[in-house]
Amino acid sequence: LMMVVFYGGHLFTSSILSGVSAYDGKLPLGKTISYWVIVWIFNFVGGALIAYMYYYSGLPLKYDGYILQHFVPAAIGKITAPFHELFLRGIFCNVFVCMSIWTATSESNLSGKFFAIMWMIGAFVACSMEHCVANMFIITEAIISKAHYIAASGGDINAA
Repeated sequence: LMMVVFYGGHLFTSSILSGVSAYDGKLPLGKTISYWVIVWIFNFVGGALIAYMYYYSGLPLKYDGYILQHFVPAAIGKITAPFHELFLRGIFCNVFVCMSIWTATSESNLSGKFFAIMWMIGAFVACSMEHCVANMFIITEAIISKAHYIAASGGDINAA
């Protein structure tokens, strides 16, 4: 989020607000949908790329794989939770993200913006809110993690 705020970019979650412009007739529905698709695809590619880079950096394998082994249960929790829970967590996440953006825009210096974003995003992560773009990373990292453990067990999926 800091990279998006400081350097520009588009997140899928914020691009959904372009639906308001389509509803008001200021933006054609076709352009709105194509914009959503493009932003979603590139957010997914970015999340997957970061997941692969993170794995190949060796960081999740430190401490006897302590970090890596937590991605599978985290992802399973995200894909098996009831829709209404995920939807409500997504709304709460968006509240935190919006608060971080609004607070950051009220700050005049870079460090103020940084801390405004950091505390709000830290709060939504600590509260286990759902963010579709963050989940693109977490679920991809879980798939990589599962593949790592399958390979480490000689291909035995049950042992992994």
